Amino acid sequence: TSIILGAAYDSTESDSRRVKNGVKAEASGEWGPGALNAGFGPTDFHRFTLKAAAYQPLFSVGQAGNPELNLFSAYLAGFASFDYAGGDAIPLYVRQSFGGRDLRDSLGDCVRGYPSRSYDAALKTVANGEVRLVGPALFNTPWLVPIVYGFCDAGYYAGFPESSAKAEASGTILSAGGGFALDVLDFAYIGVSLGSKFPGSDALYAVYGETDAFFFSVEFLLHF
Repeated sequence: TSIILGAAYDSTESDSRRVKNGVKAEASGEWGPGALNAGFGPTDFHRFTLKAAAYQPLFSVGQAGNPELNLFSAYLAGFASFDYAGGDAIPLYVRQSFGGRDLRDSLGDCVRGYPSRSYDAALKTVANGEVRLVGPALFNTPWLVPIVYGFCDAGYYAGFPESSAKAEASGTILSAGGGFALDVLDFAYIGVSLGSKFPGSDALYAVYGETDAFFFSVEFLLHF
């Protein structure tokens, strides 16, 4: 059990051609004191999270017969987040996520190509950048559009439990690549992504075992 207090701003919107524009940001604090969790196991923690996303259109061209339907468009997309947790007993879900109203997955998920539910540290930062190319609306259906994108992800981690063999570990992880997705009903983006990892000063790269630099994955949502 925890209490969350925060503030958020959102001016993002998506036009009829599925081009995103605007910014959104959120700052939040989460508190789960031991008194609230008596009888539910040893939990006593606090967390502070910042996150922001921005979208900038580059150009947009509609179809000759119906300008509302996309022919070819492009926009830039960026996301960044900082997450710090402290306390005597930090739950695993807190270490494996970025906080706020909507939890974002672990650092290993946020930096594409690295193991899922990995780098479960108390301090995590991540930055994602993409250029997205939106193709023609298929079968005169506004929401059925292909998206091709290139991306670059970076993250930093530190602060594992003192009892862990990873206690002193910290470092940076990076990846870059591209992908393809198909917008279905403006609800899901089904596609694939591939790229290469650049572990940099990652102290745990070999520990997690997935040391092949190339990666390929099937995805059901855009990354942010």
